[in-house]
Amino acid sequence: MTATNSTRLRTAALWAGPVGVAVSAVGIFGSALLAPWFSWTGNALSDLGAVGEPTAPLFDGALVLAGLLGLAFLGRVWFAAANAVHRLGAVIMAVAFASMGLVGVFPLPHDLHGPVAVTFFLAFTYGLFVHGSGDALAGAVREGLLSVWLGIAHVTGWLVFAVAPIEGIALPELVGSAALSAWVLVTFRTLRSRR
Repeated sequence: MTATNSTRLRTAALWAGPVGVAVSAVGIFGSALLAPWFSWTGNALSDLGAVGEPTAPLFDGALVLAGLLGLAFLGRVWFAAANAVHRLGAVIMAVAFASMGLVGVFPLPHDLHGPVAVTFFLAFTYGLFVHGSGDALAGAVREGLLSVWLGIAHVTGWLVFAVAPIEGIALPELVGSAALSAWVLVTFRTLRSRR
């Protein structure tokens, strides 16, 4: 591979991050707008992708594509890692993005839907903590703290849900998706500034 092709590949992998964020946002909010029955306080986001729902192709397709784009982005994150903790964080995040794609591959009511959805939320939360720790160890304390606090925000969303008088889990899921998206965008900006 020539140096020019290698540079193009790294650039494409870098831009896969924000493109994946946009794709997932279109999938979530586009599906919610097209589903008049959907309630942010009464449903789960995955209800939008359930087998037989008119919004399923948009929602599930967006998750699969965003998961693949996220994996490409994490390849760039891996090669930019400053230490072993960074690399471990990238691996955990790769598990999260693979699980995101599998949520779309195994929509409700598939037996594997629950396990891959739980893996997605758990993996990216741990990934935020671990990658943020790698940032701090590399001297990028502000970026590290931001990652850790995004993880805390996600956990807090679920804690609030546990005591709130709502039935659906769409809102804490949305908080988690927003936290992951913010991490991708901040990491993209950081990596881009190093070029």
